[in-house]
Amino acid sequence: MTTAPEHTAPRAYDLCVRSEGFRLKHAEVTVTVSDEGIAYDLDGDGGLRSFEEFESIRIQAVHGGKNAPWESMMELRYRRGLPLSVYSTSPWGTNDPDRDVGFIAFAEDLHRRIPQAERGRIRFLRGVSEGRHQVMIGAFVLFLAAFGGVGLFILSTALSRGASGLEVVGALAGIAMFGAWIVQSIRKAKPGTYDPARLPRDIFPQ
Repeated sequence: MTTAPEHTAPRAYDLCVRSEGFRLKHAEVTVTVSDEGIAYDLDGDGGLRSFEEFESIRIQAVHGGKNAPWESMMELRYRRGLPLSVYSTSPWGTNDPDRDVGFIAFAEDLHRRIPQAERGRIRFLRGVSEGRHQVMIGAFVLFLAAFGGVGLFILSTALSRGASGLEVVGALAGIAMFGAWIVQSIRKAKPGTYDPARLPRDIFPQ
């Protein structure tokens, strides 16, 4: 990916975003990307955010439901003002193929326009914070301790009552699948950094 030439025409993207706090529904906002930065209006906050104001960009995988288990979120933090979180999902946090396309185009356009002089200063982060990742690992350890015991209990109880092997396997498979889902969540959430010239596509929407 190369630095964008000067005076590239601005492009507008219809995106689902959130600025702070918990909301059941994301706001639908038009975000315009230009060679100066990004512009938007969200609850009176926004205006033009120049690339000089950017402190960090974090991209992470988020859950999007059973039909599209992995979506993406990009958090933009500035020196002043509220951060902006941009989602690849629908306003309700579910899969929307058109939003996926728009999110990826926005991510590519935004990174392409960041001046080379600012790339060494802005922090490009992937995954969750170190603290949150440790919490996720701790939760998985508790899962192994709790559900490992539950699995053995199910197995012993089922066999003592004459349950078929298929029934036992089905019950244990459900626990194993849930554990695998947690492992994948931990892997995708692993904190780190990325090169703005090579976006972390492994955590883009699927």
